[in-house]
Amino acid sequence: MIEEKLLHFRLGGQTEATELDFPAQRIICAGYSGRSQDAVQEHVRELVAHGMPAPDSTPIFFPVSNYLATTGSVVTVQDPCTSGEVEFVLLFHQGQTYVTCGSDHTHRELERYSIPGAKQMHPKILATDVWRFEDVRPNWDRIMLRSWATVKGKRELYQEASLAHILAPEPLIEEAERRYKVRTDGTIFMSGTIPTVGGHLVFADYFAFEMHDPASNRTLRHAYEVSLLQ
Repeated sequence: MIEEKLLHFRLGGQTEATELDFPAQRIICAGYSGRSQDAVQEHVRELVAHGMPAPDSTPIFFPVSNYLATTGSVVTVQDPCTSGEVEFVLLFHQGQTYVTCGSDHTHRELERYSIPGAKQMHPKILATDVWRFEDVRPNWDRIMLRSWATVKGKRELYQEASLAHILAPEPLIEEAERRYKVRTDGTIFMSGTIPTVGGHLVFADYFAFEMHDPASNRTLRHAYEVSLLQ
């Protein structure tokens, strides 16, 4: 039996922010989830050329342990071959769906040999504020995801794109439902990411990310330090 991990969020969009206690039961991570599957296949070919395994089909989904979910601000790693990636995140709780943003921190060298192993190796870092999905769904494709990577004190924009670049939540969840019961209480669903600005991975010392809704001018933000174990 899986032990729940209790996470604490703030629910925005109300007159005053209210607390949301979320008992995490499972995490499902999506990959190769771009809305243009032609672009996804081109990306797969690029990865294969660099020695990465090709998926049998896209999008793909990986369950990882619920204890990896965190709203913390530090991630400890064994070596510097890791990187974050900004994604939208859905939380299913008591018949409601909430949305936030997160980073699926991944070991990139291990990813060459085992994508599930690489996904399991590091935490999934979530912003501490959430919105009701139904409140932002009408404006979904205009919502922006951004991330910044800091290396040796130099901070640069790492990712920037609207949610129109990722499969919409409904068809993405329908794909995931073929293997996993995603719409169950306690599920954290991570969408898969957007391209990097420079087209290559950066192994950052500090990673910041956000989700901005231009309709309401609200932003969810979070950041964390990547610390080498001594």
